[in-house]
Order: sequence, then C-alpha cells, then structure tokens
Amino acid sequence: MAFITLPDIIDYSPISSQIDAKFIEPFITTSQDIHIEPVLGSTLNSDLLELIDTYNVTGITGTNQTLIVSYIQPAMIWLTAFEGLHFLDKKIKNSGIVKSAGDGSTNLSIEEFADFEKKIKDNAMFYKSRLVKYLNDNVSSFPSYCYTSTNNINSIGLYLGNF
Repeated sequence: MAFITLPDIIDYSPISSQIDAKFIEPFITTSQDIHIEPVLGSTLNSDLLELIDTYNVTGITGTNQTLIVSYIQPAMIWLTAFEGLHFLDKKIKNSGIVKSAGDGSTNLSIEEFADFEKKIKDNAMFYKSRLVKYLNDNVSSFPSYCYTSTNNINSIGLYLGNF
C-alpha cells in the first residue's frame, strides 16, 4: 500500500504517461520508505496506510485527508521522481549497465541533466519541508505523530519551531 499511485505521478510530475509502470513503481516504495515514513514516524505512517487500505484516499475525511492529499502526496510525487531520476533510462543486464534512448529523443547534456535534477530535488525538498512544518504546527491533530529529531531531519534541516 502506498500514499500515491502511478497516475498521481504522471499527472503531477515530469514523468511521462508513456513510462511502463514496472519502471517507476519501485521508486514509489523507495520514496515512501526513505523519505515519508521517517518524517511521519512508523505509527502515524501505519495508521494512515491502514486508513487508505480501508477507505481509499477519497473516503478519508478531516485532518487525515488534508495531511495525505495536501502534504504527503505532493511530497511523495516529487520524491518518487527524484529517486527514479538516475535509474529510469538505465538497466542492469548480463552485458553490464546499459543506457537506453527512445526513438526521436535526445539525451540531455550533463549540464541539462544537472539543472533538471536540481529542479526536481528542489521541488521534492520543498514539499517534504512543508509536510514537516504542517505536522509540527498541527501535532495535536495527529496523536500518533511523535516529533523527534530523527523523523524531521533528512536533507532538509532541523525544524526548530516558531522562535
């Protein structure tokens, strides 16, 4: 179970609708495991995934729906794009690691790729930071969320509250 689906990624990120689901789905899991669960904490993460499993995202209401739809999903969409960025055109085969290029397409230069990667990472970190801030500002709405330094530090810095 995940907070997002392939159609979410295709609709709200630069990932093309022509991509085969089997190439992007592993990065949904990766982004959830590496980025989202450490922010939410395992208890809140499990509680929310259980709600999705029971009600689907559209059946969830109130603060849980706001958290999922407005904060977790945007972060996870961009984090998934970021996690998959270096792997979507490369495959490990018997002959070694190969890079593919589709018909009628041109690979980016190193500089173009670096700019593209930076923009995707910037978007991913913006939405992740926004998720952390929302959770910390609304901690009373999520009793299973426990603020600790380990679920709020992950390449975005430490949230110190309102000083």
